[in-house]
Formats: sequence, C-alpha cells, structure tokens
Amino acid sequence: MATAVVLHVITILTVMVPSFSNFFSIPGSIIIDANLIITLVHVSLGLIAVALGTWLASSWHFKTDLQRCFANKRLMKPTLLLWIIAILLGIYLYLTIWASLL
Repeated sequence: MATAVVLHVITILTVMVPSFSNFFSIPGSIIIDANLIITLVHVSLGLIAVALGTWLASSWHFKTDLQRCFANKRLMKPTLLLWIIAILLGIYLYLTIWASLL
C-alpha cells in the first residue's frame, strides 16, 4: 500500500499538478462549463482519495499489532470508490481534451 501511495503522489506532482496549473494559466479564459465542474470534482475527489490512502498506509505502516489495523478496513472501500470515480473523471477529461485538439 505504501508503494502505491508513493507512486500516486509522484504521479500527482509530476503530471497532474502541472496539467491543472496549465488549465488555469491563461488569464480571462476560464469559462464555467461542464468540463470545469468535472475538473474541480475530479481534483477534489482525487485529493480526498490520496489523503485517505496516505492516512491508511501510514497508519498500517507504523503499527506493530496488525489486528488493530483492521479497524481501518471500513475506510478502504470508500477510498477505493473515490479513487475509481476520480480515475474515471480523469479519463473523461483526458479524452475530451484530446478530442478537442484533433
């Protein structure tokens, strides 16, 4: 889990943050439309998912008694669901952006 969280954070910092900052870099070009709303939902859900994933991985990593860690198991399904929704929204945005460039 810790490896997955580290790779996720590296991907966010190297790919997603620069892409998100480019989205808002042109002054006066922000138009409130479906893509902007989907982008903001994607970013919000993604940040919540990575925060929960980081918390889960670190809470498991620093415990010596793994039986107490299983109490956090109930947070894993909502974290996975948030992550899947964020991924699907990201795929939609990626396809939308590439379709508009063609």
